Amino acid sequence: MMLREILMLVAVSTSPSPSDDGAVADASRMANTFADCAGVWDWVSAAELANERPASSKQAKQTAEGAHFAAMWLASHAYHLDNPEQRKPYGAFKAMFEGRREASYTGMMAMLERGDQAGLVQRVSACSALLEAQEEMINDVRKTFVE
Repeated sequence: MMLREILMLVAVSTSPSPSDDGAVADASRMANTFADCAGVWDWVSAAELANERPASSKQAKQTAEGAHFAAMWLASHAYHLDNPEQRKPYGAFKAMFEGRREASYTGMMAMLERGDQAGLVQRVSACSALLEAQEEMINDVRKTFVE
């Protein structure tokens, strides 16, 4: 299932059914991916700061926060698919991803220590490919507050 399909499913699902198990698993996997990307963007932020580019560092840190939020958004919707009678706010899932975010950052630092340039580039590129979807999720929440 593609990311856009997952986003559409969790965004419009109002009557979860047993057949939604795959959607819940996909949304949970994507939430973990976004949490990993939060750690990647934290690493980019640290690298930019170390290279005396504070504005770029701040931008990467904001991107990291957005990725963490996207993970919470997906987890919240996956939870609702599994528990249709209950809702949990996005923030209820923040702690769930903090460890994963930190582990991802540490993994990036380890790659840097080993001189694994290809691994670093691959992970940053993979997370860059998700930025449009991340922005869509954030905009979805913004629209909810405006409506």
